[in-house]
Amino acid sequence: LIAQFLTKQWQLKPPEVLITVIGGAQDFALPLEIVEAFSDGLASAATSSNAWVLTGGTDAGVMKMVGTAMQSHHTKVPLIGIPAWGTTNHNAQLASCHGGRVTYDWEAPSINGAPLNSAHSHFILVDSGTAGKAAWGAEIAFRSALENYLAEVKRVPLVQLVVQGGPGTMRMVASFASKGRPIIVMVDAGGAGTAIQQYVLGGMNAVDPKFHGAAAELEVIRKANESYEKRQLHFFSLRNEGRDNDLSKVILQAIISMLEAKLSIEAKLSKGQAIGDSAEQRAQERKRLAADAKMLTLAINWNRTDVAHTLLKSSSILSSINIGYVIEKAMQRALEQRKVDLWRCCWGCRARPSRE
Repeated sequence: LIAQFLTKQWQLKPPEVLITVIGGAQDFALPLEIVEAFSDGLASAATSSNAWVLTGGTDAGVMKMVGTAMQSHHTKVPLIGIPAWGTTNHNAQLASCHGGRVTYDWEAPSINGAPLNSAHSHFILVDSGTAGKAAWGAEIAFRSALENYLAEVKRVPLVQLVVQGGPGTMRMVASFASKGRPIIVMVDAGGAGTAIQQYVLGGMNAVDPKFHGAAAELEVIRKANESYEKRQLHFFSLRNEGRDNDLSKVILQAIISMLEAKLSIEAKLSKGQAIGDSAEQRAQERKRLAADAKMLTLAINWNRTDVAHTLLKSSSILSSINIGYVIEKAMQRALEQRKVDLWRCCWGCRARPSRE
């Protein structure tokens, strides 16, 4: 019902990607170069992919950072805040608003609540019946359910971006990882994100002692990443020489990498089934076809000819009996967006023979 409300009542265009951002709920300072990389990358990815961006919606911490990024780049995509009603400062001013406007008084964040961030375009306030300190985190279950519905039922690619954070953030990442979604960690921001990288690469001895209490969550995250061929976690850092410092491209690659990992795992599992199971083979072909079309569409939306070229060379598109469908859909999208180089890239693939 909520998803229908967003598209019917709020008249939001259905998203082609969901970017959910979590992390530190309190204000924190980061070097300017990290803030700029985050701001430029997030705004570019959201705009290119026709995304919805979801945060906790308050005027503090990572939510404020996202709001500033989207506002400074004049993005037009929905930025949806989902805070708890009981921790929203001056929520009484909003209670009587039914389609109209109210004057909302800003009050600095405290242990009992925080104001809404004005750069967000929409808010869904979750009322658990609690208020003040006891209401922190009351919105998490609802937010997770909404994200999962859009990802599983509506088939919208969902990616999580982690910036700083504490034990609560760690629990959210572990839950997200267990559902098989791609995760991007801003390593340079510190907090939970840095602890995740430290644990995955060096074990508990490498982790900041203040996160030793999150050993169970860290192990869930590590195992999930291992089960998806180490393609679920993506560590973004400006300190990595030779690695891509374009966050927008990393978000695209994270989504594509996870789609490919799932298809690879399914293909390996299907080998154990009867060779003559034509129904299973047709089902696998349909999944691969849908995934190839989705990945190419994302590359075109992002205007990444390099990514499209790599997909066309390395994926099973060229060996598919439905190559014409996949390529023609991609060419149509490229034409609609007037992306000539991408159209030519697809045309070059279409012109080659699909079979030896």
